[in-house]
Order: sequence, then C-alpha cells, then structure tokens
Amino acid sequence: MAGNRQHAVDGNAEIDRPTPGATWHRTATAPHERLEVETSVRQLDVDLLRPGRYQPRRRFTSEALAELAESIRTEGVVQPIIVRPLPDTAPTRYEIIAGERRWRAAQLAGLQHIPALVRSTDDRSTLVQALVENIQREDLNPVEVARGVERLISEFRLTHQEAARRLGRSRDSITHLLRILKLEPPVLAQVEDGRLSLGHAKLLAGLPQPMQRHLADEAIHKGLSVRALERRIRALNGTPERRPDAHSRRDADIVRLEQRVGEIVGAETRVDYEPERGRGRISFTFHSLEALEGILERLGYEEN
Repeated sequence: MAGNRQHAVDGNAEIDRPTPGATWHRTATAPHERLEVETSVRQLDVDLLRPGRYQPRRRFTSEALAELAESIRTEGVVQPIIVRPLPDTAPTRYEIIAGERRWRAAQLAGLQHIPALVRSTDDRSTLVQALVENIQREDLNPVEVARGVERLISEFRLTHQEAARRLGRSRDSITHLLRILKLEPPVLAQVEDGRLSLGHAKLLAGLPQPMQRHLADEAIHKGLSVRALERRIRALNGTPERRPDAHSRRDADIVRLEQRVGEIVGAETRVDYEPERGRGRISFTFHSLEALEGILERLGYEEN
C-alpha cells in the first residue's frame, strides 16, 4: 500500500504548498457569488481534508465509489477537488467544498495526495458553490438539491428569488423544487433513491398525503411515466383528459403557451381559444387547497 501511495505522488515537487508562481484572483462561481480562487493546483494530503459541513450529497454508494476508485487507479484524479483552508490549524487542514466523492474514492484507490484548488470563502458562498458544482455535474438527486436549497434559504435568510439568482436558476424552479420536501417521508425516500423522478415528485406533492403514498407505490409497481401518472391523477379526481376534436388540431403555439404558463404557476394549464367567436379561456388544475394557494401566490394574489 505504501508503495502505491508513493508512486501516486511521484513528480510532485511540492506537497501541500502552492506551485511556484501561483496567483489568486476573484471569479464568479454563480451569479453574484465571488470567491478568492487560487489558479494553481495543489497536491494535498488526503489526511488533512475533511468532509464539508455544507455538502448537499447525502449518499455515497459503495458500488459507485469502488468504480470511481478503479478509474482513479488507472487514470488518476482528472478533475481537482475544491477546498477551503480551516483557520487555526497546524499543519493547515482543509474543508471540502466540492469533490468529497473523489476524495473518498482516492483513499480507496490508495492515494496519499489528491489535486485540489484552494478557495478562501465564507459559509454562504461555500454552500452555494457546493450546490452549483454538484448540480452542474448532475451528482445530486432531486431531494438532495431541494434540501441544499432549503438550507441556503433558511440558514442565510434568503428569499426564493435571491436563492435562485445565486444558483443561476429561475425563481419558479426553486419554488417547485422545494415543494417536493412536503411529500410524505416514505415517498420522499422513493424520490431520493431514484425510484421516482422529479416529475413524479412534483405531481405527487400537490396531492393529499394519503393519496401520495398510494399513487407513488402504484407508479413504481406499474412503471408509470410522468404523463401516465398525471392521467391517473386526473381520472381519480374525475377530470378525464380532454382531447381535441377530431376535426381540429391544437395550435402548436397554444400548446407551448400552456407548457410555459404551467411552469410559471406550477400547475397543469389549459388554454382554449375560439378565434371565430373572439374569445377564450385559461384554466388551472389543482388537487388541494395548498396547491391552489401556491397558484394564487405565483399569480401575485394577496389577501387584504
């Protein structure tokens, strides 16, 4: 094992120190988030690193780690992890901002050192960066993303709009994402382990809790797509899917409008227009008073 570790760092003239000529600059990691970033890569001792307090990822499967470790044995750590120095530690220790999975796998592979970029950043920027890095790499499941966003909002007292701006997302996507945390714990676990998709979760989050578990189990056992689950919910609520008349096709622009408005209000949207009569109607489908309140909120309605 020791031989493997020594071989892993051959050619690195300096360990746990910046490469000569290293410089620091400020860069934007997400909209309006600026960090002090070292442009050179350090080789840090894996024993001087610790998992980040703001790590949004909750699960590290042994199978996936073993696969990554095998890749690291043959190819090395291709992408440096991102860390920040911990104050008042000697020798200097570091907290991982992004790359904990690579760090764990590197240890399984027998490496003693791992390439890292060092950033000097506060807690809020650390959480934002951890979320952005993992979201961009598609390393998180929807529940982990939602919990990370919820923590960002609650711990640092941000509005949905502010959180969306820092993460480079729309306010509506943040609001819709957070709604899945209201799912019953067993259903939330099914989303977290990948048996249900984010699309399934969004549909189920608008239902009363007793219906959530029943329909979640049905969707899993029958392999229902998001669209099929939506039809099932409509049938249970006595609102069968409306189909266009055989003699007329729905305008593609109307369909796109329905989809866009539906994304904005967080509900299934129907637009009907009768050009020959010069009138139309827009309707939203909801399955609980809570869902209705959400629609009204996004439409800007406020009670006096």
